[in-house]
Amino acid sequence: MIYTLNARGNVLLPAIVNMFNLNNSEYAKMVIDIHDEAKIKLTKKGIDYKKLKSALIPAHKDRYELALIFDSQLIDSDWYGNDVFEHILPSLNKESTCSILCGDIIADYLPCETVHDILLNDMVQIHPTIFKYPTQYFVVYINNLSSLHKDTIITSLITYNAFVGYVDTTFMSLFKSLISRSLVSICIKYKDIMILRHEDDIDDDKNINNCGYRFEKYGFRYISLKQMYYDLFLTYKIESILADQEDLDYSIKAISSDYDTCNKVYVDNKKIGYLNNAKNGLMKKLNLKEYNSEDLQNLIGNKISNTYFYNLEYIEEYRTPKFNVSLELETIEGTKRKVLVALKYSEQKNSFELITMY
Repeated sequence: MIYTLNARGNVLLPAIVNMFNLNNSEYAKMVIDIHDEAKIKLTKKGIDYKKLKSALIPAHKDRYELALIFDSQLIDSDWYGNDVFEHILPSLNKESTCSILCGDIIADYLPCETVHDILLNDMVQIHPTIFKYPTQYFVVYINNLSSLHKDTIITSLITYNAFVGYVDTTFMSLFKSLISRSLVSICIKYKDIMILRHEDDIDDDKNINNCGYRFEKYGFRYISLKQMYYDLFLTYKIESILADQEDLDYSIKAISSDYDTCNKVYVDNKKIGYLNNAKNGLMKKLNLKEYNSEDLQNLIGNKISNTYFYNLEYIEEYRTPKFNVSLELETIEGTKRKVLVALKYSEQKNSFELITMY
């Protein structure tokens, strides 16, 4: 199973496909082979790929995502990222697993006034800040946090004047969408190990800390993999209001040689009966008990373009490509809930068929 495949802005996949004129079958084999290589490299460095799943897929149930916002103008150093991490690293739980991304807010496509409004409307402000331009703000994004760990990190930063606020990014917001393309993955933190990337021309026997942050000072050790492996399979994708269609296509093509671009969802009438019985509590909570197959098709279909595909696998026994999407749905209490939806691709119907929800 491939937990996530990152084709957003990734020039490697289209370049190889175009250069060698690969068809879908050849492309799928190439991705699986590279993925197998990446897992072997991780194993040799003492990391079980399966243990990284929670850092590579969206928060679910009692897990949170958090964006910490720092004003670089309030940091007396050109290397303000290092100063920020000196304050964050001591608060990280050495038993947890999470992805850590960071970067300046880059939004050249939007007026400064719009970015200002998005930032200040969504942010819980801790210290005063004078907005001049978007790139003055440095954001550190951490996923798969428990409620306690989230609160611990925020509390540990309260006295740091450059920490101007935070946004709970567990659910979709304009701010989350704004930063989804600005930030880059720095590492996956697996317990007390930081998994980093290094250049492709450096052997994977080496471990290199290219970002330069002082992980060891705070009790962490680090390993690194070639950038090709890391960028494709170890990069967490922050969800956006509009997902990247090319990314969706490359993801499905990795497990289906017959895939043709599709956003259509199909729900069998029998599946409604199954969900109302086997998933009765969930269906009640989401107020879906009265939905028929067409209603559920429309609900999932309308949201599928706002997400990414995860847990990609080809079930050999049934010759079926299967994957998950993470949807945000409203509960009967008026709160939001993340729901994982399992789908399979049907070549005959050229549609995504619902398997289950949880």
